[in-house]
Amino acid sequence: RYSEEDEKSAKLEASKPEILEYVKSNPGITTTEIIQAFNKKINAKYIREVLKILERDIAIKAEGKKPKKYYPASAASDRSWSDRSAPAAE
Repeated sequence: RYSEEDEKSAKLEASKPEILEYVKSNPGITTTEIIQAFNKKINAKYIREVLKILERDIAIKAEGKKPKKYYPASAASDRSWSDRSAPAAE
């Protein structure tokens, strides 16, 4: 039997590749900008859930707080680590 939970899960799964591709094409994009880009196509509630799932699955990385900026996991900037690994100038 098909339930509301099944329908929600199917919508989330169907939205993941499209949202992931959008983040890859627009690194540094905010949640608000993603919601505006998918206006009337994907509900904002689903977009927020998909972003959490993609972040949990390590497909994307969020930086900052309100507004969070999303990056593909492979291209996420780890400036703090790269700064620390550089040898100190003497």
